[in-house]
Amino acid sequence: MKVSIQLAQNIVESMKSIIKQDINFIDTDCVIIASTDPKRVGTFHAGAKTVVEKNQMLIVSPEDSYEGTRPGINVPVHVNGEMIAVIGITGDPQQVTIYGNILRKMTEILVLEDEVSALRQREVDRSRMLLEDLIFYPENFKERWEENTLENWRSEDDYKRIVSIRPTGNYFAFFKDLRRHLEMKFETLAAQSLRKSVIWMEHEQQFVILYKSKIESLINGCLEDCLNIAAQHDVFVTVAVGSKVHRNFKKSYKDALLVLENSQSGEDQTESTIIHYDDLTIELLFNTENTYRQELFCHKVLQNLSKKEIQEFHHILELFGEHNGSIVAIAGALFIHKNTLQYQLQKLKRLTGYDMRRYEDFMILRLAFSLYEKYNYEMITTEPDLDDDQVH
Repeated sequence: MKVSIQLAQNIVESMKSIIKQDINFIDTDCVIIASTDPKRVGTFHAGAKTVVEKNQMLIVSPEDSYEGTRPGINVPVHVNGEMIAVIGITGDPQQVTIYGNILRKMTEILVLEDEVSALRQREVDRSRMLLEDLIFYPENFKERWEENTLENWRSEDDYKRIVSIRPTGNYFAFFKDLRRHLEMKFETLAAQSLRKSVIWMEHEQQFVILYKSKIESLINGCLEDCLNIAAQHDVFVTVAVGSKVHRNFKKSYKDALLVLENSQSGEDQTESTIIHYDDLTIELLFNTENTYRQELFCHKVLQNLSKKEIQEFHHILELFGEHNGSIVAIAGALFIHKNTLQYQLQKLKRLTGYDMRRYEDFMILRLAFSLYEKYNYEMITTEPDLDDDQVH
């Protein structure tokens, strides 16, 4: 096992802050690869050669003559039964000998921690690559991954979903805490033999999770925790749960993005929320890839209304749905006489051609008003231009 020069330098500097002596990190070829004394880096250390050969501590006194060696102690460092380096302390042997075992053990711990961190990072990178392939490059999936991975994620025996977690505002600290939380939660799946039921990544300022439906309850708990973590950081977050699929992960991902598009987000967001694609109805039509047709429909229905009239009639329509068309209840909510309300409905019919009291017309008006509110079409009285790529 080879220790990187950067890690070795970090180790000797950390040790010196405790022991207050110059420290050398020597590889098994007996070359100093890191030191708190920069002049010694890259030099041969004969005392380390003796340590490697005998696999035991070497105390170097002022009377000893080892090439490239100064008085002090040198101890072997082992990881998983393998000698990986020699660590040396420069100083009076009688004073620094007591640090030998402490220095060795601390070095071994730091190297192991770095190895665990590297393994965890490799797992994170693997999950990201796997999830990106599943969502964006499904045609290359067979070429990149082994058969058991293919069977695990392309099987028809369980539904899967994509979740997108997107925060607004200053979310750096939130990302850090959520990342740690997800790592801990998903690590527990290993003990339950469920590690292969979820993968996740950070992608374009959001967390993306793919999971199998059999761990839905655990995922739901994680998503609730996400809202709590966001609250601790004064961040608003939208958690979008995509459609359930067997293997069409790109569809589930796009459906999660559709949820994000139709949720309150950005500077206007006032609360964190979890929204499921399954709960969308009329919002399924609100797709940014189809805004021209939406604007055209909106223009067709609302072109004769002023901005103020659109706001007033939209409010009446919302109350109409809330009170199941009861004229008395709607008039009461508006604090107007029912005859005044009847006049308003007649006016809407005259200007648009649609009667809110007819079920079919109500649905058309609801869609038009909802589109207007969603995209805030300022020039609704002007028919939208038709671009060349929209002719077809």
